Amino acid sequence: MRSSGVRSGSPLNLCPTSLLHRTRTMEAHRKVANMADDKGQTAADRQRISIQEDYERRDWAKSLGTTEDKLREAVQAVGNSADKVREYLRGK
Repeated sequence: MRSSGVRSGSPLNLCPTSLLHRTRTMEAHRKVANMADDKGQTAADRQRISIQEDYERRDWAKSLGTTEDKLREAVQAVGNSADKVREYLRGK
């Protein structure tokens, strides 16, 4: 039997349904990777502090042991980097 030169894992050997599923799955992963602040995600972004959302302000203030007002002040002074905000709050 002669080989066609196409590997068995190649998209050319997939049935149309499998190829469609693979394409949609790849598109879904790409969209998730590009989302900025998806409120449906449960994993918190631990590098940036958002003070626009009530729950984020409350949670960050609690985790940093400060008030929401002091958190706002810190973000305004040094930006939204969690590390910089921690440093700023330690210095106060």
